[in-house]
Amino acid sequence: WSLHRTWGGSLTENIVQALARIVVFDQAMYFQGKYGYRVATRTHDELVYVVDDAKASEVKNLLLETMKTPPTWATGLPLSAEAGIGKSYGGAK
Repeated sequence: WSLHRTWGGSLTENIVQALARIVVFDQAMYFQGKYGYRVATRTHDELVYVVDDAKASEVKNLLLETMKTPPTWATGLPLSAEAGIGKSYGGAK
């Protein structure tokens, strides 16, 4: 064991990113279980789905509703989300 100094901002950022990953992963699993859509790719605070054009708006609205709902273990956690639709990953941003 040895002592390491770290900047408080880095520690805070890592904790926030870890919690974001947990919340978003839980939301993705809930969304898959309820609606059957599987994540195509994700980062610690982002989910990407590939769906038919005809269902894109519906899935977007369902996903936004899901992602704005806090987990049961963090009732009252203020969450917000934004979403885009595009033919490519870059086009959806």
